[in-house]
Amino acid sequence: MPTATHRFTVAFAGLEPLPATRLKVASALLLADLLDIRLVPWTGAQVDLLVADGGAPEGVQAIRAAWAARLPVLTFSREASGRQGESELRPDASVRRIAEALKAGLAAGHAGQPGVNLRSLRLIDCLRLDRRDPGARRLLMELGLFRVVIDPARGQLHMLRRMPLDELLDHVEDPRWQSTVLDEADWQRLYRDDVTTSHAIAPLWWRLAVRPTLALPVLPPARLQLAAWPTLDLANTPPDWLAVLARLRDEDYTLAELVIQTGVAPHTVRRVMSVVQLSGLALMDVQQGPATRARRGNVEARQPRALLRLVRRLGRRLLGRGQA
Repeated sequence: MPTATHRFTVAFAGLEPLPATRLKVASALLLADLLDIRLVPWTGAQVDLLVADGGAPEGVQAIRAAWAARLPVLTFSREASGRQGESELRPDASVRRIAEALKAGLAAGHAGQPGVNLRSLRLIDCLRLDRRDPGARRLLMELGLFRVVIDPARGQLHMLRRMPLDELLDHVEDPRWQSTVLDEADWQRLYRDDVTTSHAIAPLWWRLAVRPTLALPVLPPARLQLAAWPTLDLANTPPDWLAVLARLRDEDYTLAELVIQTGVAPHTVRRVMSVVQLSGLALMDVQQGPATRARRGNVEARQPRALLRLVRRLGRRLLGRGQA
């Protein structure tokens, strides 16, 4: 297994003194995991990860720029839940919690680096399809009896042992997964013939998201549109999700706009938008400008009301809730 120290550049923006200090300490502690992290102020240059305060103007501006550049983002927010695994931290988060979040954030973008082995990762961080990197390398992920290969460029998860898929999904948040980047030769020579079954990753995100205790590792972008309708298990998909997806398939929205238009709770809308992002189904290059705002004023004239009513009725039938 590779033992070299791997160097990363992490930018910060708008941080208060306490989280800024603890970020420095957490970065130093990760040297024990062979991660040499260089902290720099955000300038808009290419970095491996942005750490920003989502409540500070400087932080908000940096977050929007990082999202536009498809960079991983770790945010601090006074409204954060503090739950393990989320990519949003409270300003009083512990050094250990910040270190874990840094490692997870860096894991999301390390797949393209041959020979890199970030130890003690979570499978859920490596399933992200929002990086849009056609050159991303395959990852061998191992935890106990579980052995899988993730192919982010093709959106596939290959199982190397016959194990129930739901049992694998039960362990996606376990922080002890071991990750090794595979080059094409190793994949062809050592692992391809051992594949027992393969799964498209995008539908797995929707199976994971219905688990209420699972914390999604990303916040949705400021504005989002659905590029294609996802593959869903309709019997297990909340009807409110279908209403949100129907709007997003029609055009781009902010979270606040979706809440108003659908009447769905903000935390539910945020979760659906996050899964759209994580599953790689967000439309690229969504712009917010005068034309978009003009469409907002005329939105009622063009919204597919019949489709939305059908979505709600179908969802309630499937869940045994009667007619809409």
